[in-house]
Amino acid sequence: MLANVVSRGSDRLNLDVLFRVPSIAGFDIKKDGTRLALNSNRTGQYEIYLYNLKTQESKQITFAPEAKTAPRFSPTQQELAYSHDYQGNEQFDILLMDLET
Repeated sequence: MLANVVSRGSDRLNLDVLFRVPSIAGFDIKKDGTRLALNSNRTGQYEIYLYNLKTQESKQITFAPEAKTAPRFSPTQQELAYSHDYQGNEQFDILLMDLET
């Protein structure tokens, strides 16, 4: 059984806090260098975000209980493809989102 707290001397690390640290699992940069598409678990679930490299502002663009991964800009740069673990069964679908509307 893994303890919730790891300690070494006087230093203590709460593992619950450690596992809540957001991570980035995949990203793609738009060809013109203006935006970054990434997937992060900052809400506790992997979602897709667009990050404006000039303003340094991010916007969540997917909202669903299942994981979304591997965002990629289309060749026209007007759409974003990503994989979606629909129903959480590890059988991912590839979805295409129009970024202009």
